[in-house]
Amino acid sequence: MDFRTLGAIILMVAIFFLTYPPSKPPQRDAATPQVTTQPINTSKLDGKVVKLETTKNQAPAAEALLKLKTELKTLSNEVLELKINSLGEVLNVQFLKYSKEPNSEEKVSRSFSEANNFNLSSVFVESEEVQWKSAILTDETLELLGQTGSFQIVRRMSLESGTYFLRVVDQIKNEGASSADAKVKVRLAEGIDPAKQSSFLERIFKPQANFQKVVWLQKDSLDYKMFEEVASHKLESPETFQWAGFADKYFLYAFVPLNTSLVDVELTRVALKIEERFTTSTKQIPPGDTASLEYAFYLGPKKISDLEKLTPSLTRSIEYGNWIGPISRVLLSILLFFESLFKNFGVAIILLTLVVKTLLFPLAYKAAVSMRKLSLLQPKMLEVREKYKKDPQRMNVEMMSLYKTEKVNPVGGCLPMLVQMPVFFALYRVFFASIEMRHSPFIAWIQDLAHYDHFFVLPVAMTALMVYQQRITPMPDSGQDSEAMRIQKVMLKWMPPFFGAIMLFLPAGLTLYFLVNSALSIAQQLFINKKLDKILPRPASNSLQVVNGN
Repeated sequence: MDFRTLGAIILMVAIFFLTYPPSKPPQRDAATPQVTTQPINTSKLDGKVVKLETTKNQAPAAEALLKLKTELKTLSNEVLELKINSLGEVLNVQFLKYSKEPNSEEKVSRSFSEANNFNLSSVFVESEEVQWKSAILTDETLELLGQTGSFQIVRRMSLESGTYFLRVVDQIKNEGASSADAKVKVRLAEGIDPAKQSSFLERIFKPQANFQKVVWLQKDSLDYKMFEEVASHKLESPETFQWAGFADKYFLYAFVPLNTSLVDVELTRVALKIEERFTTSTKQIPPGDTASLEYAFYLGPKKISDLEKLTPSLTRSIEYGNWIGPISRVLLSILLFFESLFKNFGVAIILLTLVVKTLLFPLAYKAAVSMRKLSLLQPKMLEVREKYKKDPQRMNVEMMSLYKTEKVNPVGGCLPMLVQMPVFFALYRVFFASIEMRHSPFIAWIQDLAHYDHFFVLPVAMTALMVYQQRITPMPDSGQDSEAMRIQKVMLKWMPPFFGAIMLFLPAGLTLYFLVNSALSIAQQLFINKKLDKILPRPASNSLQVVNGN
């Protein structure tokens, strides 16, 4: 830039300020409305009163509203501590029963300062928003008094003893001459923590990560979006929503309509903040009558006993799955029973494994008998294959006839595995989603069964037991060294180390289950082999091949 251009710019700026000087602040004169205080009847109320000054035309004074918004109060009970302002907006939540790290004095807490507070709810009567006049604060309740036109509104927010929810009741009294409609608009906000964002692969390989989600229950079906997937839009069929909010691995922050339904649900995302906006259905209030709109904010752990205190539908926030969920809940109840007896979830897992193994023993024995019969049937099976090797269709028919005659089920050996698969997935859900497992110690180096074994003792021991288990588990020889058989042998040979590698970073509780399961399976197989050798002895000429191919 040359000096002539620079000089021209300076000259234009000078001319602008000389021509349009900054205006002075307006002086207050006699015509300006005076600020007065509207009297509020608080004779029957105890606690701290924060009054909201209003002008003669009932418009709230900005400085008084700011005072109401910044006046802080602590609501607490035995399990929860909330930092709120005089409008009932939650700034911070602390969970008094949950430590941040194992054996730590620091409690889990969540700040909503970056989201401009967690909750904001406004009452509308005939499309006019209620203006709050005063707030009465006590240890466990907040009461707001407001007015719009001929309608008097009282809001009571209470933190009930031993619970994790803030119950809200908006009472609207119609002192006018005609009926009117009232509704509530609620906004939930949560800041996006970049450290908690994830890709699809990270969600698979970082199971212990505390990812953020938008969650909602609609028609008894849990749905969610990861924060990074959220885009601003309205959700369909809002009237079927039972609750909605935000969640991480162990904690839920939700809005729950109680005596009303929703007519609008909207997700919005701006920069590093996500908002959920709800509009309730309207209630008609006849002249001289009073109507109530009730709802609650749940801020607490995803623990069945705590969630049920507000509404049973909140228990669906625990991601056990729609189909596998009932099995997970049964297994968790068994774990909780054993833990109540022995005060150790590790011992409870061992006993649960013993219970599952005992219940499945009849199936395992039946499968072993089927495998032994197939082994004894090998000579006849080879004869059928040799006789009809040029007619595969006839071979299959004759083979099935042979199975039927000998009362042998060719897939009977797979039955125990098929039955155990739902149990495996259900336990997987229990250890990943149940806050009861969080920071639960077992022995020595394992102080958190919800996290992986940092010394990898459990997965290594489990892999060794699985290898030995394969060596003593028989598999009938088909008599044919086909390509399919060779592939099957290789797969079975490498399955233990592959499975062990997967378990390295899975919860120690789940690994402990498989370790104990393998140990019990070995004892069970030795017992079954010994018994079958008596009732179904193998001919000396009939070879038996074990799964590792040796």
